[in-house]
Amino acid sequence: ETSKMIYITGNSFMQTLGIHWDQPHFRAAYLRCKRREVEILGLDSGVKLLYKADFRGKIITGLAGKELLIRHFTLKMEKKRHLSQALQFQAETSSHLPSDQLLSAALLYENKKEKMIEATYITALREVIAAHLDFYSSLEISPDRVSAVPHALLRYGLWKYPGLQKGMVVDLGSNEWSCIWIENGQLKRSFSFPGGMEELMQALWEDRKKT
Repeated sequence: ETSKMIYITGNSFMQTLGIHWDQPHFRAAYLRCKRREVEILGLDSGVKLLYKADFRGKIITGLAGKELLIRHFTLKMEKKRHLSQALQFQAETSSHLPSDQLLSAALLYENKKEKMIEATYITALREVIAAHLDFYSSLEISPDRVSAVPHALLRYGLWKYPGLQKGMVVDLGSNEWSCIWIENGQLKRSFSFPGGMEELMQALWEDRKKT
């Protein structure tokens, strides 16, 4: 509650269930994580994996891209002990909102050759995170961690194409398009557009009725 920033360098969860509310459907991904490697074991359009008797892993939910602000910073750091303060300063000075209303997570990438630290900042309002948790609480789901859909798309892209360095991942959801831009294997940008499969199928149905 008192921390304003989380640094994400890997995922230590051995078994993880990622859940996403893609209205009006639930999407689930069953993952096995070891150090920095993530393997997707199964994808499902429901949450039946959550109720398997042998599942003893962690549950992660994700904030939608439209609920997030994603920024990228590059810092030349000789000594890492000042890294936290430098990143905190960059985050606070690049937003007009009071820092006590925000919660940020930093994806860190170290370039030892250039002695540079690259950080992708994912920021959300605390009230948005509270509403997110309240929604899952109403379904009797208590996530161990709240992540972000753009980060999940990055994980998926790198899992499908381990050598991917530059490109775009597009997810056509039920009611929203989610897109991310990857550069140097890192999350650089995220975009969300209203629409999705439900609206697309409705428009197709209307066109077919006319013809």
